[in-house]
Amino acid sequence: MFLDWLAHPTYDESWKRWSIEEHFSEINVPALTIAAWYDIFLGGSLRNYIGIRLHGGSEAARQGQRLLVTIGGHAGSGRKIGEVDFTAAAEFDEDELILSWYGHFQERCQRIWQHKAGENFRNGRQPMAR
Repeated sequence: MFLDWLAHPTYDESWKRWSIEEHFSEINVPALTIAAWYDIFLGGSLRNYIGIRLHGGSEAARQGQRLLVTIGGHAGSGRKIGEVDFTAAAEFDEDELILSWYGHFQERCQRIWQHKAGENFRNGRQPMAR
């Protein structure tokens, strides 16, 4: 991949296909954008959040955008950036938030139903055990 980057030193069709900004209207699902104040890509994260809110491909995508900006760098949140310590008040369990985000959508999904030898147990009200 790195060699591909070097082969395309300017913004061309190769870069456009990977750019979220070129495809806002094709995004049809909610998204959780996690950014950080000291992340080199903060600007892109903010543009993507705003872009999908305004131009997402569905109402669910436009209304389902969430943004969290933490104290941290590109590697995630944390209480220290270089020599600056933001104290324990800056500590944050990013994994817990992400799992909660996906859990919200999982709760909205139907249960799994078993299909066996052409027989649909859903009609017989026999869901698979979880």
